[in-house]
Amino acid sequence: MKDDLYRLFSEYKTNIFFETGSHLGEGIQRAVDIGYKQVYSIEINEKFFNKCGQRFRRNGNVHLFLGDSLDWIPNILKSIHEPVTFWLDAHMSNISRNCPTLDEIKLIGRHKIKNHTFIIDDMSDFGTKAHENITMEDLMCAILDINPDYTF
Repeated sequence: MKDDLYRLFSEYKTNIFFETGSHLGEGIQRAVDIGYKQVYSIEINEKFFNKCGQRFRRNGNVHLFLGDSLDWIPNILKSIHEPVTFWLDAHMSNISRNCPTLDEIKLIGRHKIKNHTFIIDDMSDFGTKAHENITMEDLMCAILDINPDYTF
């Protein structure tokens, strides 16, 4: 049975899937199963990064990066020349900040492509202390700053 993420990742599929927060690799697996040509995933926690490294070691189209998404996003985007499906799921790492999502959107907004797709995890937690009191309105405004024609 396909879950809601599988449905979303399929419905908004581009050639490239890019996630922040690999965790155990379930998002990566869905992207591979759906048939994204390239899959990029950034994980700040070394334990999770290593697990994903083992899990996807035979997948040549899966590119894993260890570190802070805010450091990696601009570097990775330099080599991307088409719209991307972003799965923003970096949060609660207790290694850097609790929720880099707003800053991730702003970094993505500096990219030359202005019609990427954003899928954001844990939307019900936005506006709470766990997500640094970042609201849905904050996220929507940041996305509309990239391109006022975005729809939600």
